[in-house]
Formats: sequence, structure tokens, C-alpha cells
Amino acid sequence: MEKIKNNIKKVLESDNLPYFIFFIILVLFHLCIKGFVGDDRDYFGKILSSGMSIQDYVKERYIWWSSRIIIELFIILLAKYQLVIWKFLDIAIYILLAKSISKISLSKNNKFVNYFICIMLLLLPIPVLNSAGWICTSLNYLWVAALSIFSISIIYDYIIEKNIPIWKYVLYLLAEIYACNQEQMVVVMFCVLGSYILYEILKHSIKYIFNNRKMIIVMFLITIISLIFILTCPGNQQRKFEETEKWFPEHKSFNLIEKVELGLTSTVGKLVLETNTLFIIFTIVIFVIVCLNEKSKIYKFISSLLVLMGCGYTVFINYIVGIAPNIESVIERFKSEQLIIRLNQINVIDFCIIIGYALLLFLIPICFYIIFKKSAKFLIVTGIYFLGVITRFIMAFSPTIFISGERTFTFLYMAFIICSCFVLNQYNVKNK
Repeated sequence: MEKIKNNIKKVLESDNLPYFIFFIILVLFHLCIKGFVGDDRDYFGKILSSGMSIQDYVKERYIWWSSRIIIELFIILLAKYQLVIWKFLDIAIYILLAKSISKISLSKNNKFVNYFICIMLLLLPIPVLNSAGWICTSLNYLWVAALSIFSISIIYDYIIEKNIPIWKYVLYLLAEIYACNQEQMVVVMFCVLGSYILYEILKHSIKYIFNNRKMIIVMFLITIISLIFILTCPGNQQRKFEETEKWFPEHKSFNLIEKVELGLTSTVGKLVLETNTLFIIFTIVIFVIVCLNEKSKIYKFISSLLVLMGCGYTVFINYIVGIAPNIESVIERFKSEQLIIRLNQINVIDFCIIIGYALLLFLIPICFYIIFKKSAKFLIVTGIYFLGVITRFIMAFSPTIFISGERTFTFLYMAFIICSCFVLNQYNVKNK
């Protein structure tokens, strides 16, 4: 009996317990997934039943539709076997994602934060996971996020662990090649790897980079090649033309400022005008840690303002409409899938709301500064946050900004989770 008690105690005290529970929940969740939906049906029905070879199909897609030939190759291979193999791999990707987030946020030995990571990943909305079909959505977004974060963790290995085995280098490279086949993520990888190279050059020298960080140079070159490949792909231009005519004809008439406004309103509107659980938790985490770490009432007020702006409308909607009935029509327009303000049709109320949106985005790094002060962590967390925002803003240059749905928020949600982990690590939640 005593031996059993000791074994149970070891399991409960294990740092891997959060991942074990996470794994069990994932298995149960994936057992509930039945049959193809969305684009999965197209890959299984139209492609696999057409008799076209995979090589011919990939070539045709490159010329007429998309540069995501690596991702689509995997989609075809997995669609061929229904959902069976995909379920096993998807569970493994989830675990890899959780452990990679824990690693880069310096949470490997913090069981509380690891539970938090697993819970946040389980709270990802279903539209993020299957809006284009389970296989298509996961391989284009969730897998890309997991493999990119995993490959970026090489920076952690260089800084913390120093020695990296050859097999790990190979895995980092393969993960990066897959992740960089996606347009949003290649921008993130370019910024992250480029920033790290610049940091090492400023800290040491260019010679140091080439002598001691060869793999980072190789990975950065892969990112550049991937970016060029995406920009020169004839299929991307053809696809943009067809989807503009089909989904958003007005998009081709927008100028740069209007596209930035479109990115702002479509991004922040999704966070504040709907009950967005991940964003609400993100703002509450910031508020709680500021309150625990800081005595200044001004700092506490600033962080409470973030929570109020983040979820105030959805919580107090009935009171707001009761006080100002006209605001409901304005908010409904901001929820609509369109450009809110034309440069020649500026409305004062609309303009004030857009300014409020912008203030919300910049209030978050202000709170980061309150928490991290003038430390390297402040720069890292702020960088991760803005990279997440950029991945969503990029969609303003695509006519599918609305039709693509919430799945385009995947990388922004990952940024929220990673930043939350850094914030939680500023307070010793393990012992308090």
C-alpha cells in the first residue's frame, strides 16, 4: 500500500502531469471527430477520386492557386487515409506545441504555468480548429504554429543549453521548412531569426555568428528563400484575383491607409465586440500580476483599464445600450464585414472608436513595461505580441480577410498564450 501511495505521489508531483492530463483530454476530443467537413471533402473527393497524380496536382496548384505546396502535399497524403493517421499526428502536434510554448517562455519547471498552457490550448475556439475542415485547418494553422515555435526554440538551446545534438538540428530545419510554407508565419520567422542575428552581431560580431551560429544562418536563408518563393508564385496572384472577385470585389479599390484600418477594425473588433475567452484571460492575467507586483494605484488603474476595454462591452452591453441606444447601430456596423471609414467619409464617432482600438493595442505593451520594467524580457514579450498582431494585420491585404474566419487569428492567440506565460513567471505562482 505504501509503495502504491509513493508511486501516486510521484505521478502527481511529476512535471509532466499537465501534459499527461492534456493528452487524455485530446484523445477523448479526437475520438469525437467523425468524417470530413469543409475543404477536407474537396481533397478527398475531387482530388483523390480524379485519378490525378500527386505530382501533377501540386504542380497545378502552384501555377493556378497556392504556394503552400508542402502543406498541401501533407493534406493530400493524410486525406487519403481518412482521419485515422491525422488524429494521431494532431495529438502529437498539440503536445509539441504545449511543450514548445513552455520552453520558450521559460516555464519548463513551473507546473502551474504548464497547466495554464494546456488549458489555454483547449480553449481555442472550434472555428479556429475546423472552419476549413479538420485536416486543412490544422495543417495550415495549428501545425504551422507548433512547428514554428518548436524551430524557434533553437534560440533557447543556444542561450541556455549550449550543446545541441545533430538530430535536433535536423528536426528544427524540417519544422522550419514546413512552417515557412505559410504566408503569415514566414514573416514571423523572418523577423524572429533576423532579430536574433542582429542581437548576436551587436553583442559579439558578424564573425561570431558565422562561427558559432551556423544553423541560425541556414534557417534565416531558408526563410528568405521561402519568402521569395511565396512572392513569386504565380498561383498566389491568380488566387488573389479570383477570390477578390468572388468574396470582396471592393477590396481592390482600398489604399494602404484603408487596408490598415481594415486590419485594425477586423482584429480588435473580434477581441472586444465578442466574448473572446482567450483575450479576456490574457487581459486578466496582466491585471492580476500588476496588482500583485505593484503598489502604485496608477499602474493598477492602467491594467484595469485594459480589462475594461477588453471585455467591458460584452459584459456591460445591456447597460451601455440602455444609456446610449444609438451606440448599438454603430457597434453592429463595426461588427459587419466591411471597411468602416473611407478617407472621404470620416465620422467622428467611428473615428473615436478606431482611436480606442489603437489605444487598446498599445495599452498592452505599456502594461508589459509596468511588469518587466527595462529588462530584456520586456523587449521579448513586446516583440512576440506585436508579431502576433502583425500576422492578423497581414490579412488586411487579402480579399479573404473575412471569409477565412477566425482561423487567421491562430498566431495572434499563440502570442497571447506565450506572453501570458512570461507574465505569470514574473510572479512566483508556484509557491503562492
